[in-house]
Amino acid sequence: MKGRFILIGMAIALIFGALGCGGKQVQPPTIKEGSTVIIAPFDSEDKSKEMRMLLPYTIGTQLKLKVDKVNWIFDESDAVSPVSSYIKQKNITPQDIFTSPKLAAEVAKGLNADLIITAHLSSPRLSKREDHRPVYDKTKSGARGSDRYTLLYQRGSIDVTINIVDAKTAEPIWSAKMKGAVKYVRAFQAQLPEKPPVPDKQIVADLRKHLAQRVLHALYPNIFADKPVPELLEKPKQRLVTSGGELRFE
Repeated sequence: MKGRFILIGMAIALIFGALGCGGKQVQPPTIKEGSTVIIAPFDSEDKSKEMRMLLPYTIGTQLKLKVDKVNWIFDESDAVSPVSSYIKQKNITPQDIFTSPKLAAEVAKGLNADLIITAHLSSPRLSKREDHRPVYDKTKSGARGSDRYTLLYQRGSIDVTINIVDAKTAEPIWSAKMKGAVKYVRAFQAQLPEKPPVPDKQIVADLRKHLAQRVLHALYPNIFADKPVPELLEKPKQRLVTSGGELRFE
């Protein structure tokens, strides 16, 4: 009997259903143990290093740790960047290899890989909304003016399209679209003049970790747990109520 196979993903229903995108169901690809797979730098409308470089790095380090029967090639640091160095030498961009399976396959062959994972990140959004409707802290019995709060809602989201290209055929053998989103709710006493939000830099870093986990789950659902969308990362500790009842943050 030939060597065991490692399945990447499950039925595409998990990707397009559980990951929140509709589409025709497609059989997932398989990768043999001992195969070499490149995780290329991502093409991104968000030009931050978090998404272009650190997101594929986060995905790669987890795959290298937990799926060690496959040889994963990715940029591990500025000094150890085999993929970026190669495509820079060939005057190829992450956008080029995402949009052209032929170029992606050439990169894979150049680095002696069997498959290459490319991705495009789109529609990055950061939003903030202040809710000035009064809410009250009922953690302690009795409401006073000092127990009056206002709420600050924040959210970060981004979409990703992932392709896996076969080096021999120069054809995509798997593709998925998914969304990443994180949110935060902070409560401030109404009389306080300063209401500091979650810094944008932290939101982008949290969104990177969140989206990496979602991609990992799409690839190996039996190894990596999924994340809810949106994922609530911060909420008030107080028991807050309005005239309509107690507030629930989920």
